[in-house]
Amino acid sequence: MNRDRTIIRLAWFLGVVVILMGLAELVVRIVDYDGLVPIAFWVVTLCGGGTLILVGTFVVTDRRWRSFALVALGCLLAAVGSAWTVLLPLLAITLLVLSLQRTRQAARPAAR
Repeated sequence: MNRDRTIIRLAWFLGVVVILMGLAELVVRIVDYDGLVPIAFWVVTLCGGGTLILVGTFVVTDRRWRSFALVALGCLLAAVGSAWTVLLPLLAITLLVLSLQRTRQAARPAAR
């Protein structure tokens, strides 16, 4: 399996799962009403992180470094919000490393 396909599948999975976790946390926090700060934390870290991962991977594709910056910020937010799961931060780090490799490879001028 080539790297681009792996990145696309991992970004879809991670982005969607993190957004769904954020929505679940939002519902739980609204039902329990812990205050606005916990609600804002979960929405920004999980929903925002997942959205940035998806936007950086699938929307901003013409500018590789801008795309990588969005994916990196999304992975950081997702890792902070889901640190208790252990697996999701590891997947976020994997996506970050693969995206960086792809970006650096695309930025290199073609060898003649």
